[in-house]
Amino acid sequence: MKKNYLKSLLSAGAVVAMACNAVGADMVHGYSMGSTAREFGFISFTTDGFRNLAVDKGVSQWLPQVSAGEWVDGKYYTFRSSYNDWLYALEQTDFSVYDTANGFSTVRTVAAPGPRVTDMTFDYTTNTMYALVEDAASWAKIEAGLSETTWLKRMTLHVVDMETGKLIQVGDFGGWTALDGYNREVETWPVALACDAHGTLWAMGVYRHLYNIDKMTGKGTRVVDSRHGLATQEDFQSMAFDSEGTLWWSNSGPDHFHFVKVDTATDEAIGVDGVSIKNSADAEPSRYTNDNQVSGIYFEHGRVEGSSPNAVTELVSVRRAGTANTVDLSWTLPTTAYDGSPVDIK
Repeated sequence: MKKNYLKSLLSAGAVVAMACNAVGADMVHGYSMGSTAREFGFISFTTDGFRNLAVDKGVSQWLPQVSAGEWVDGKYYTFRSSYNDWLYALEQTDFSVYDTANGFSTVRTVAAPGPRVTDMTFDYTTNTMYALVEDAASWAKIEAGLSETTWLKRMTLHVVDMETGKLIQVGDFGGWTALDGYNREVETWPVALACDAHGTLWAMGVYRHLYNIDKMTGKGTRVVDSRHGLATQEDFQSMAFDSEGTLWWSNSGPDHFHFVKVDTATDEAIGVDGVSIKNSADAEPSRYTNDNQVSGIYFEHGRVEGSSPNAVTELVSVRRAGTANTVDLSWTLPTTAYDGSPVDIK
């Protein structure tokens, strides 16, 4: 985002808002963190008409920008970031929730400094919001000026408290490696996250491999050994499944930004022209018109089951006195469901 943020500050031109009503295609929603045409704000477009991007609500480039987000039942849950001139990087500022049915009006904002969130997804099988969050040690090095780069580093899986924005770590990705552009074996980590209708977590690695992530441990498993040819960088981007189960990816590359679909069986990045992307020439038809860096993409097709009980509260773990390995757990069961109706859990 630092690259495209600077592009946006230096480029002239007004925000372009165009209607896109292609028949038979899902509507994609998300956030433009900047473009060569100064497009900042909440956006939408169809999967087959991404070049006709509409700015539904513009936001001043000087305000915090949505760097990660996910939509659940009419609310857009986001983490926002602001540009830090000294770090030459985005610095996370807060957790903000918007009402999408009322002009993206703000529902609440909670301060959330610290390690940065790059992407979020909601698992409707467990009513859980997951996020890819930068490793705390990596962010501390960036803050202290000790890191050789300010790009996103070492993302780990977290659960998001949707009321407070609190991040609870699930686990580390698992020490995966991949070959970089110089054919060197280097550490890799995920930069985009999506959950399918069956509750499976999918993640795109920074070196172009697709992974499944274990929801209990945070560890990744490579889907196939091969990888696609769409260049990717350690920057804010997003993935989401549409109503037909197709995985779409708003990619952040080292030179340009693209919108493609991903074949979950083969890890092929497929352009809007149906061509499997092997190189930069193949990727060109899928490039955003104004090189928009798009975060927090979502489709408005998921619905939470209203009769689902709310989460337990007051969970406490205490080591039993006189023991080394025994922990006593206590919690308060919910008395209401998601829709407000009473529940009686035994």
